[in-house]
Amino acid sequence: MQLAIHARRKSQTELSDLGKLLADKSARQTALEATGDLHDSAVIAEIGRLQIFTRVLPHRIAAKEAADAKAEESLTNATNEFIHQHLGPRVRKLAAQTREKVEAELTPHFQDRAALTRAIAESQRVRSIEALAWTSTSQPARGAIAHAEGALKSWAAADEFEKTGSGLGPTTSVSLSATEWGRGPG
Repeated sequence: MQLAIHARRKSQTELSDLGKLLADKSARQTALEATGDLHDSAVIAEIGRLQIFTRVLPHRIAAKEAADAKAEESLTNATNEFIHQHLGPRVRKLAAQTREKVEAELTPHFQDRAALTRAIAESQRVRSIEALAWTSTSQPARGAIAHAEGALKSWAAADEFEKTGSGLGPTTSVSLSATEWGRGPG
């Protein structure tokens, strides 16, 4: 997934660079056409090169945009595969283990089963691990990179949870919007 993130960032940088190049070449062409000495062969040659650039670069940008869309899709697919095959099952397993531990600790203090179930669900340890669930999506609201990075942060936070057994520690935090966290992939 890290390779897919890198490919996506590289694609975005290339697109940005091509856009800047087109803007620079277009501005230079406009300036030369308006004020350049048309009797100077060097100016005429430069105008010709700039015309080629300004005609070719939009096609190059369109091709890069298509490649960028594929990189976005590829990263989204890699992230969703990671969620389905690794993160989702891991978080669900940790959540189940945590619920069992919390239930064992709380059972002696509750006579009512419904109250016990609510207490388990509301415990900080259970809520901490369940907050790490990351849902898969074909259209990430914040983009494929943020979607992938969020899944990786959840994985790292699950590592921390396993080490401490108590949820998110001071060195690890995961910030998820209400639409980004859920019960994990189905």
